[in-house]
Amino acid sequence: MSNLSLNCENLNSFLTEQEVNSLQGQVGLCHDQLEEGSGEGSDYLGWLHLPSRFSDSLAAEIESTASSIRDCCEAFIVVGIGGSYL
Repeated sequence: MSNLSLNCENLNSFLTEQEVNSLQGQVGLCHDQLEEGSGEGSDYLGWLHLPSRFSDSLAAEIESTASSIRDCCEAFIVVGIGGSYL
């Protein structure tokens, strides 16, 4: 992942340009806290640099485990807390 772009074309129907500009400092601080892992909830930032830190060896391990499960199971049930907590 190299760049992220944001299309704000329809933003002005919700916020004025002045309101958007007034948030720039806060957005910058939030970004820095995410990158530094220094903000509240920083223990839960494992997702932040995926997929760029997803190694080939981890992918191979997941594929191998999935293959083993398919060989011995008819169904596989995942019970979790949901994506909002990730």
